[in-house]
Amino acid sequence: MRRLLLTAAALVALWGASFGLSYVELGRASLAVALIIAAFKAVLVVLVFMELLHEKTSVKLAAGSALLTVTIFVTLVAADVATRAPAPLDPPEPHPTHVSPGTGAPGW
Repeated sequence: MRRLLLTAAALVALWGASFGLSYVELGRASLAVALIIAAFKAVLVVLVFMELLHEKTSVKLAAGSALLTVTIFVTLVAADVATRAPAPLDPPEPHPTHVSPGTGAPGW
């Protein structure tokens, strides 16, 4: 019971840190900090509340391989987005070759 209470207190503390840091201007580091805090909270939930600490090695290996797969996919998506070429510009509007006098409209 004590472990559950300590974990719950840690989750509340991490929530408080996440909430407090949302008001701090961290620039580009804000996403990384938020993801690190979220990762710590997820690890606490998985290890304690889902009782992965007390499971057999095969269950731990299955959970680890799932985490590794997700990590690989997220890394590949991030690499794809980071290395994309910029989108091409919209093609310019075609200019009329002849304008009717007095109307300004194209005289086809």
